[in-house]
Amino acid sequence: VARGAPELFQYVCTYGFFMLAPNVWDPHESLGEGPWGRALPGVFSRPLSVGDGKTVQVKLCFSAPRGVSSRRWLLAFVSESLGEDEVGCLMRQIVRMLRISTEDNQREQEFLSLFPQAAQDHWFRLFRSPSLFEDACKTITLCNAGWGRTISMNQLLCAKVSSCGNFPTPRELSTWDAESLKRECGVGYRASRLINLARRAVETEELEELEELARRCRSTSAMDDQNKELRAKLLAVEGFGPYATDNMLMLLGIYSNIAIDSETLRHVKSLHRVDEKSAARLAQKVDAIYGRDCPYQFLVYWRELWKDYERACGPLHLLSSSRYSML
Repeated sequence: VARGAPELFQYVCTYGFFMLAPNVWDPHESLGEGPWGRALPGVFSRPLSVGDGKTVQVKLCFSAPRGVSSRRWLLAFVSESLGEDEVGCLMRQIVRMLRISTEDNQREQEFLSLFPQAAQDHWFRLFRSPSLFEDACKTITLCNAGWGRTISMNQLLCAKVSSCGNFPTPRELSTWDAESLKRECGVGYRASRLINLARRAVETEELEELEELARRCRSTSAMDDQNKELRAKLLAVEGFGPYATDNMLMLLGIYSNIAIDSETLRHVKSLHRVDEKSAARLAQKVDAIYGRDCPYQFLVYWRELWKDYERACGPLHLLSSSRYSML
């Protein structure tokens, strides 16, 4: 999966979504030895859809091939046999979550050439969901909520809306009414936004078009007006303000915008001695601090913030899930 000897947590435990249902991270579990070599401690598991309403349980781990100390295999264990198309569907979701496409590999090398200090911890691949729809829903649950409530909302969406404990599909979520979703999942005013997003995902190809536009924006020949078009389209999504939009840009692989919230204010005040109450002036000062890191401002900012959390709480990949809500 990479040169050197990275661990799976450096692909999974890099963004808070790994703490949200149906994702489960166990830093101590090991899946033993086999033809693949020795499975290393650290297992990520969750259900994944493989098409036609079928869902399988998946466990991911790294293994160290015998006699090759500098390489890692990424292993995917599934709960039942799969056909060729189902394997392809599964692989596409794993590649998206861990950002291990050829494009991601190339962009990592570019980032590390600009920021060699990030090479020691293989900092680049911020974890995300297997689908843009799940990313969008999780982003909505981030807004105007403490982290503990975000965790609770996602747990209830998986338990109450999904038929198999996975994150709800657009079709499953689209059949709910707002009052029932509020009552059962504690999502409050977000209910109508989540349901409308699900219905648009069922009825249109809007999310697929956003993915394609983001792909064009990531190319070296992308014009500035394409980036503006993508941001405008995201801002037009019901429930997406500037914070949600910039968070979604990061999840789409556009790192030139920083999603500014109360944590940003706390962080820049603590580390950069910036104390600014005005949102507009705060955004200007954040741009001044990280503008030199273009086009990877979010990655540089998030690495600082993540290291800050780890100074307070210890390595986050070793944090017990019972303490996630304390972050």
